[in-house]
Amino acid sequence: MKMLLLVIVSSIYLFSQQDWINYNIEDYISINLPTEPIVFDTLGTTTISSETDSYIILITKMNNNSKVNAKISSEDELNKFYEGVVNGYLKSTKGELVDKNLSKIANLRSVSYSIRLTRGDENRLYFIHSIFIEDCMYTFQFLQLEIDDEELKETRDIFFNSINISKSLNLQDQFTAYEEVSSYKLGYFVGQIFFYLILISIPIIFIIRRKRKKHLTSGSS
Repeated sequence: MKMLLLVIVSSIYLFSQQDWINYNIEDYISINLPTEPIVFDTLGTTTISSETDSYIILITKMNNNSKVNAKISSEDELNKFYEGVVNGYLKSTKGELVDKNLSKIANLRSVSYSIRLTRGDENRLYFIHSIFIEDCMYTFQFLQLEIDDEELKETRDIFFNSINISKSLNLQDQFTAYEEVSSYKLGYFVGQIFFYLILISIPIIFIIRRKRKKHLTSGSS
């Protein structure tokens, strides 16, 4: 019985992935996306967008250029940088932190966190995974309505579990040579920028989703 259940679960998982598109962000980073992505540059940052009727995926790449100049020379400094990123994002969105964890992808340190935003009578959940590597900050975001949380859990797992980074990279590839401002302050600045990029690039999917649900409700009555 347990073996049969395992086969059924595995089949469902494989079926749910079969239409996803593998996309190479860099030679050393790839990700699976549910739809053909749109790629554009905003304020010198590359944004990759993949959308469905139920959620939005946004991937951003920010170079550690003269505007940021993050100083990361140790694992402790990297963790402080990530702490600043999370708090900067929270400050900009005025959201509520739901969860935060320092984690690893392959041999690299990363941070995953989720926040809740209330807009009128609507709650939104933003699930985010950020990683600093090769002098760039990569942020993977899954944006949805809270009402769809259980329904989209498996889809979120498929997305975040598909982040693939070369195992040839290690912690040394996450350090920099800059020595100007503290890692926390720079992370805080970066976290704020991510939110403003969302405001510029995100479509009105939440409004569309809400209207579609109201239409279905009125149609069934």
